[in-house]
Amino acid sequence: MKPLYIESVSLLLQEVSESSISLKKELEETSGKKFRRVNHFVLLALASVFRLPNVKTIDPECSLYVGTSNGCSRDTLAMLEQMYRDSLLPMPFTFMGLSTNMASFHIAQNLGLSGTNLTLSNITEPFGAALSLACMDIEMGKTTSALVGCVDEGAFPLNEFNKVIGQQEGAVLLEGGCWMKLASRCDNPIAVIYACESFKTLDDIEEYLKQENLLESHIVRRDDNSSYIGATEGIDFIQAIQEARSKVIVLISRLGISSFSLTLTRILA
Repeated sequence: MKPLYIESVSLLLQEVSESSISLKKELEETSGKKFRRVNHFVLLALASVFRLPNVKTIDPECSLYVGTSNGCSRDTLAMLEQMYRDSLLPMPFTFMGLSTNMASFHIAQNLGLSGTNLTLSNITEPFGAALSLACMDIEMGKTTSALVGCVDEGAFPLNEFNKVIGQQEGAVLLEGGCWMKLASRCDNPIAVIYACESFKTLDDIEEYLKQENLLESHIVRRDDNSSYIGATEGIDFIQAIQEARSKVIVLISRLGISSFSLTLTRILA
């Protein structure tokens, strides 16, 4: 494959909060705009993407790929309670805001993006799925740059939410999002993706890493023991790039019953 350059990355992690006040304040500072009629999920997506350096000067034709494990879970649960417990019809704003696609819509609208705009829902590997699609589209010439990220939020009551996602009662949960700006050309990249391979089994991946002398590299896989409420591979991958944990970072994602993707990234700066 042709090298794909990583221009910048961003990360937002916070303890699951019922209030969106801090997100709105941060967004006012980073975007220069006020956001009122948007829900918590959209605010997490916007706040995390506006942490990208030079995001306001992004190419208008840049494509956008947003992954998520649970989507807009908070307002979905609230609306279902209104309907089935209180026998009320959902309010129009609440109903419209339930679409997870609204996050990518608001990002594209505020950054002035007119390229491909896709939201991918994957309970186990949302970032890997979004990244694989972005890499394929750039490789095929459908776009020359892409914003790739994943976002997830917590829902209330937290004790019940802990049970649903398999966490212990009273555990501290984290929500947020991470982003990466990809391009086929870049003057000052921080890293480069130089290989994207597909495998049928994890044993095949291990054999490949052994042959390429990459077993000692930093390997990122989904962590089921994380306090993050969504799939962790995107969060861990971006953190590894930010901290330059190894010269080569290996991202392993499961994309199907018998399909794994392997992404090799070399740190440049």
